[in-house]
Amino acid sequence: MSEAENNRVEEDSFEVLDLTELANRGNTLYERVLQNARNFATYQPASQIAIGGTGGLVVGYLFKKVGRVVASAVGGGLLIMQVAHQTGYVTINWRKVNRDANRAQRNLRDEHPAINSTISKVKEVFKSNAAVSVGFAGGFLMGMAT
Repeated sequence: MSEAENNRVEEDSFEVLDLTELANRGNTLYERVLQNARNFATYQPASQIAIGGTGGLVVGYLFKKVGRVVASAVGGGLLIMQVAHQTGYVTINWRKVNRDANRAQRNLRDEHPAINSTISKVKEVFKSNAAVSVGFAGGFLMGMAT
């Protein structure tokens, strides 16, 4: 192999990043947070509302900032795709798009039962801690407004 080919091979090679350890560590942290959230019922109502309000405020503010960027990117992409479709550059097979989206949704539900488990755990926490939930909702809306 010539030196130019060796350089091209080195430029094309890449390192695989294994995130499983990080993901496992995140799951344990998430489980600990959920476990602690179940204990909020033992706190005073004012403390529950303050905890929920603070969490909601932070999440609402971050959601607003990130949401604005995401909405701009998605909205811009949709506009560009629509213009390309109208001018005939792009033809969209909607039947195939819908079929693939439904298949992906089924695969996500069937292959990742942890998502369903997590959703049910979060629902349980919100149902058992009404004051925290209301505080979170109020804080979230305040965060979105700031």
